[in-house]
Amino acid sequence: MRTLRRFVAGVLVGALIPTLLTPLEPALAAPAAERVEYQFLNDRVRDMIGVTPLSVADFITRGGLTGKNQIVAIADSGLDKGSMSDLHPDFQNQAGHPPKVIALRSWSGRPAADDPIGHGTHMAGIIAGSGAASDGKYKGVAPDASLYVQSILNPAGMIEVPSNMGSLFQPAYQAGARIHVNGWGAAGNSYSRSSASADEFVRSHPDFLVIFGAGNNGPAKGTLTNEANSKNALTVGASQGSRPGFDASGNDGGTTIALSSRGPAAGGRIKPELLAPGAAIIAPNSRLTSSNFPVNPLYTRMQGTSMAAAVTGGCAALLREYLQKEMHAPNSDPSAALIKALLINYADTKGHAPGWDGFGNIDMASTVLALKANEAGFIDDRQGVPDGGEKTYQIPVTTTTEPLKVTLAWSDPVANGEGDNDSRLTNDLDLTVTGPDKHTYQGNDFLNGNGPDRNNNVEQVYIPAPQPGTYTITVRGYRVRSAATSESTETKRQDFALAFGQPPQRGTTESLPAAPSPAHTRLLLNGKAAPYNALSVPPGADYYRLGPDIYMVSRLWRSGGIQWINDRGRQMLLEMNPNAREGGYRMEPGAKNSVNGEPVQNMDALPPGYEVSAWINPASQTIRSVDAQFKEIDGYLDSIDNIRHTIRVLKDNRTYNTADTVTTTYIVRQVGSGWTDIPFQMDSGLEQPMSGLPVRLLLSPITGEVMHMAIERPVIQGVADQIGIQDQTIRFENGETYHLFPGAQVKRNGSPSTVDAIRPGDHLVAVILPESKKIIALSAFSTVHWGRIVYYSPEQNLLHFVDRFNRLTTFHLNDSTKVYRWGLPAEKSSLSTGNWAWISLTQGTGAVQQIDVVEEGEEVQKRFQSFSPSDGTIQTEDGATYRLSPRTILTKNGYLIQPKDLQPGESLNMTSLLAPRGPILGTVEAVTTAASPRVAIKSFFAGNRFFITGTTTADAIYLYRQGGEVRDEIIPDNSGNFAWYFIPSVENNSIQLIALDRRRGGIKSLLVTIPEGHSTQFSDIEHHWAEDTVRLFASRGLISGYPDSTFRPDGPVNQLEAIVLVARSLGWENGDPRPAIGMEEIPSWARDSLSLATQQGIIEPQQLASLQKPMTQQDMMDLLSRCIEPGTLDLAGTAQRLWPSGYEPASPLTRAQVTTLLQALLNALAEERKAPPLEKQHQ
Repeated sequence: MRTLRRFVAGVLVGALIPTLLTPLEPALAAPAAERVEYQFLNDRVRDMIGVTPLSVADFITRGGLTGKNQIVAIADSGLDKGSMSDLHPDFQNQAGHPPKVIALRSWSGRPAADDPIGHGTHMAGIIAGSGAASDGKYKGVAPDASLYVQSILNPAGMIEVPSNMGSLFQPAYQAGARIHVNGWGAAGNSYSRSSASADEFVRSHPDFLVIFGAGNNGPAKGTLTNEANSKNALTVGASQGSRPGFDASGNDGGTTIALSSRGPAAGGRIKPELLAPGAAIIAPNSRLTSSNFPVNPLYTRMQGTSMAAAVTGGCAALLREYLQKEMHAPNSDPSAALIKALLINYADTKGHAPGWDGFGNIDMASTVLALKANEAGFIDDRQGVPDGGEKTYQIPVTTTTEPLKVTLAWSDPVANGEGDNDSRLTNDLDLTVTGPDKHTYQGNDFLNGNGPDRNNNVEQVYIPAPQPGTYTITVRGYRVRSAATSESTETKRQDFALAFGQPPQRGTTESLPAAPSPAHTRLLLNGKAAPYNALSVPPGADYYRLGPDIYMVSRLWRSGGIQWINDRGRQMLLEMNPNAREGGYRMEPGAKNSVNGEPVQNMDALPPGYEVSAWINPASQTIRSVDAQFKEIDGYLDSIDNIRHTIRVLKDNRTYNTADTVTTTYIVRQVGSGWTDIPFQMDSGLEQPMSGLPVRLLLSPITGEVMHMAIERPVIQGVADQIGIQDQTIRFENGETYHLFPGAQVKRNGSPSTVDAIRPGDHLVAVILPESKKIIALSAFSTVHWGRIVYYSPEQNLLHFVDRFNRLTTFHLNDSTKVYRWGLPAEKSSLSTGNWAWISLTQGTGAVQQIDVVEEGEEVQKRFQSFSPSDGTIQTEDGATYRLSPRTILTKNGYLIQPKDLQPGESLNMTSLLAPRGPILGTVEAVTTAASPRVAIKSFFAGNRFFITGTTTADAIYLYRQGGEVRDEIIPDNSGNFAWYFIPSVENNSIQLIALDRRRGGIKSLLVTIPEGHSTQFSDIEHHWAEDTVRLFASRGLISGYPDSTFRPDGPVNQLEAIVLVARSLGWENGDPRPAIGMEEIPSWARDSLSLATQQGIIEPQQLASLQKPMTQQDMMDLLSRCIEPGTLDLAGTAQRLWPSGYEPASPLTRAQVTTLLQALLNALAEERKAPPLEKQHQ
């Protein structure tokens, strides 16, 4: 019996499948005693870096390049289960090949070299995985290379490496490894002891290439790890990968990904030198961890500079193999400097000169082809040059179509006796190139004009359009202070490697002036040599031209169950079924489209689920030409047989077979006559679709099987207003009443329930029996928040969220949190800053049960004309109509209002959100220049009631309390007098008063502070270790709780909340805040505090954008140390004494911890002033 890999989900009409972010690499911490935190920084990758044509026997090289007889060492989190006798299939020995894993050793005291994180297994597979578990599809860059694996996890699962890197490298070197890959490092961007010891080992073992990932702390400059500062190592950054369905950045392949750390290194050195693919990389999954790749759970996907370092390690193995096999490199062991020089010299600069960002993207095909055709030369000079000496070489140039590049690299000695952190060059060589016109080019002159480079031990001359003639290369010893050669000489010399030449001409077949001759053309299709036909040149194929010979590389993608997606203006095709999803492909602008063989302009109107045949450009991994094939059947559903894998349709009374990867989606048809709410995903809906529902089938024209079926279901969404338990009815907030159909499926907060459990205020999504008002499936959510994500931390599973009342809230996600995007299940990693979303919580626990992302439409600026209450629409002066939702965030001059408060002619900034019936406005920001109304108030307690009275020229007053959730509207009398009162609870420490002039459009806001005396009782602090301090701070009005009368003392604090609390505690709010640049995105309740903090120099304006991030204990110490004089209080010691868990710098700061530390600080300040401590003040 075959397995039916079926996927069922709900989709919106015209909606697209989500793009999913690849999970970040797992982060590990070093032992606390070291106070250093280390982090761990296939198939399509092989195409992008030009390895595929090299690996095919006799296509470019004899027998192909596979890494055979090369040993690559890797120090990481271990390998699979840690047993040489029980390895992942991709690491098992193969007949006729050297052992795949020659050593598997636990370096840091762990009982076995197992991989409980999966990082090391993934990297090892990228380097040299055989692909045995995928029939070769996800094999590594050098699949025949051997691996020397060092696990650097200690028994606690943290990275532990020696301070002297030589003790890690020496055993690998003795075992025959000449390449050592490292995907970890300590943040700091400094030349540390580990950097120096790595340089020292390479200098003493000049044929040993060390590779480091740059780090995952980008995109800011100067964010490299310490180890990436090593001058003799090759440092690699991560470029965009080739699976857009797993990446939400929307960037083109080859561009630097955001997380990749940037240089320059300490001292101004170019780092990283190279980029390699590092996003959405598919490689072996440790069998001790869970896979995120349902297509084949023996593999998983990760992203980061570690993956890029592993890609480069595989490339280095292939290059060493080629040099040893084809070029007879001196001593059969090319130096590390030569491998660096060659990889750098033929890197793809994407048409631009190299610069501070590095020398380009790794390009193995160009490197090897240039060497093969003698278009390139190299020198591996083991004797070197002395101080003041020089060596010259001459090369002829005959073509001006490709740039001339010359790259000099040398392994520099470590500074002698000047400290471990001295990153300066000990020996400094200069590179110059003189052209036939006598113009001289300096090495790295793109950095500093035309002067010599005194920082880098890699120098390059890049001449984009060289004149024909002879060029003279000179290597000069500007300063050679230490002997640095592998051969003994009488004088101090520095050895070096030199790479020079022009890369082969390359491009895509569209750029060829005419079809090349079959006699001089070789074609590679999907990794196999294929006959070339000049009458049928593959669209979008890469070509490399060497004289009259052309090497052509092409790829054809065939798949089914595909959907067209417009992702921020870039189109892509993606597999609908997550169990068959490999990441899809982006469309190249101008690509040719056809449907069933007929040309079309675009494919956005096609129903999802078709088959495709698409020509892919290997280097960019974009579609250059695609044909969609399908046969469409419309009808009404009769039945689905999951045993026989068939679907029966009433229209033609036929039964259709389903494909193994058939997908089923529900098309939402919104019903009801009231306002349409912002779409909210129904949790699972009907498990078995009902007969009679409209259905559309997409059939394969080849097999006739159903690839996709779209079932239409009518849905109403809204908030419950009234529940009729006896007659089983529900009235929605729009006034419409619906009856529950007998046997209807009811869920509340994701669990089976009954209608009597539904409460007024619950958010409802109901499936309606067609052409009726009967509910056949109902999902209710008791606690739902609507707003915008301002920050998401996948490492900490924390999400910071500003709701529709402008409140900042932090939510904790867990493994059971469901995420929906575009109406389909997605991953938490698909969440990003700026997403609009519904967040539903589990009743009682407050855990996040479900997140529904709603995609943005367009942003427009219009002028208001009128509002129609009957259908919830506003009209603008240009005649356009826009729909509101009960959840639309409507403000005027930044203050919450209602649609009736808008005035004709007012400017509106509007953002729309996608919904089944068409766009709905998510935000409407009105701006008025009308004069503000006058308002004067008095506030006071009378008993337990808090009164606000006053006079105003406004004709309406809004009073917002409980963080904006409760709004009271007051209409002043004819004399402008008004009065109002309420009984405060613990969460009420202020009231926002909005005065509105509805005749002229003016608006004014006042913040009314509720004086001490109202309730400060929290329900969850009794017997808590910080209870007394919390009650004290609450009584002073410094802190407040949540609407449910809790304080949540062990909940986290973000940086914004911490700064506001410090400002209140230290009395800054008595100052005169001046508006600061960048405050637009800051909640209004925090702006004054942040303005004052900026004025006092506590924070810089450029920090405002990152204040939503969680606050660590170390962050709090750093903040307070800027607020007080040195010696006022031992902050760390006080925290260690006060907090039960002690001071843990990297741990999140809690609400209880910040209040107790501030109390201690205020008491210390009072002692300096000889004032009473906080507990005694104003009693």
